[in-house]
Amino acid sequence: MSDYNFLVAPDFAAAHIPAWYQFNHLLQKLTGEAIHLHVASDFDDYYQHLTKQPSLVYAGPFDTVQLYRKFSYQPLLRPTFVSDEVTIFANKNAAISHINQVDSSFSIACMRDYYVERISLILMEPSNLGKKDINWNSLDYVQTIIRQVYNDRSVLGCIRSNIFNELAPNLKDHFEPIIKSSLYVLFHTLLCSPACEQLHASIQSKVNMLNSFTDVINDLGVPRGFKVMNNVHANFFCDMMDTLN
Repeated sequence: MSDYNFLVAPDFAAAHIPAWYQFNHLLQKLTGEAIHLHVASDFDDYYQHLTKQPSLVYAGPFDTVQLYRKFSYQPLLRPTFVSDEVTIFANKNAAISHINQVDSSFSIACMRDYYVERISLILMEPSNLGKKDINWNSLDYVQTIIRQVYNDRSVLGCIRSNIFNELAPNLKDHFEPIIKSSLYVLFHTLLCSPACEQLHASIQSKVNMLNSFTDVINDLGVPRGFKVMNNVHANFFCDMMDTLN
């Protein structure tokens, strides 16, 4: 039995954290290997742990490209029919319903996440406003963004759509989604270090068994489960990301 490290990016709702520990337990059970999970608390923590070259990484689209191209990480699994989208939203009392209505009197509170920032800037294009034209604040915690939009009608929030969709109904009622991306072909991926070929093969061969644990899969926010991802898929994925840069 070997020891492996598993790093998960911090870009999902905190309610999913217990499910990641359950998922990690399943990986250990099905592969017979010792896999040590670290769910990053923020992006500083995440990138610090990336420097240690973990055996497994569950990464967002931008980091997937970096890990695959620069560090030869191999694609393992991807969620089925779950894409990484971004929502820009406002306080419901802000009297704004379309991105064209945004002007320089607004401020932006955006997750400090390259992918979220890049997609948010693309979504902002109809307003003809970029980072230099508006008060743009990159923040580490989604709770800070939620609080700022809740308390200030002049602040727009930019976060991952899955997090926005999972807000408690009584809180979500205070917000108005202004625009949401519809990319569909970009998503998180589970990647494996090139030094862990045996673990890679073992996990890919067990994907159907992993998906059979529907309670855990649902709690992760991937109700249709995972499917195998190969280098052909990864190269197409990287090409799609290139079009956004």
